[in-house]
Amino acid sequence: MAGPKRGRSRLSVKVFPPELGISSEHAHYMMFSLFDINGSLGSTASDTTFRATGESVGLPIPASPSAQYDQGWETENRGVIKSAITTIADAAKAGGESSGGEGFLAGFKNSLKSSFKDEATNLELGNVGKLLAAKMTGTSGSVQGTTGMAMFDESFAVYAGPAYRTFSFSFSLMPLSPNDSDRIKEIVDFFKVNSAPTTLAAGVVRIYELPKAFGITFHNKGKENEYLHKIGKCALTSMNVSYGGEKFNVFDQTDAPVQVDLSLSFTELQLQDSASYAAGY
Repeated sequence: MAGPKRGRSRLSVKVFPPELGISSEHAHYMMFSLFDINGSLGSTASDTTFRATGESVGLPIPASPSAQYDQGWETENRGVIKSAITTIADAAKAGGESSGGEGFLAGFKNSLKSSFKDEATNLELGNVGKLLAAKMTGTSGSVQGTTGMAMFDESFAVYAGPAYRTFSFSFSLMPLSPNDSDRIKEIVDFFKVNSAPTTLAAGVVRIYELPKAFGITFHNKGKENEYLHKIGKCALTSMNVSYGGEKFNVFDQTDAPVQVDLSLSFTELQLQDSASYAAGY
């Protein structure tokens, strides 16, 4: 099976090492393809949001590619004090109960009874008052010791939507020839330049054209790997380049470093749901 296609009209594909996708040693590789961002992102993003530029880079798949699937479940508290105040305000509005000290405590106890039903029927009003005062002043520790009770807000799990996935990849690129060094420099520039915006205006305000989006795919000798997760279009949010290995070194009679380490961090621009997960994302 052929590796990444090269030399086709209007396509620019840079790969490293040169035998990527061809030799058995480098049969597994990943492609980073550039896209212009045309419109909306996130939950409204679709294929029409992105337009392929025809530029790509191919690199060996690094160790242990992974995907994390997070969902935005959050904790929301409903305060006991807030519930009591609401109860008292409703009673005062109806003209049936005072909003003074006794009315507040009675309303607070009624709120507890409403929340906890039978569990609250045996609560002593004096202890409830102590707990309320302790919660309001932040001294609940000592009150727990004297009343034998503790007070906490009711909590609920609230769904806040899917999270944007992030992906990180690290590559150690070691050239074996001047051509390899030139190709590695081109690959570094490919990521560096396209991760940044283009300035359209600068003055009172700054206006930028958005950076490019990156399509990321995994392959095995020219065929996309169906056993690894798919990735939606991404923004390159962070990039680090280290030159020369552990101790900086260059090839004889050149300035070309003997090793270039490249670390890339991406954030997916398309929100995923159960349907896209079922489709392999």
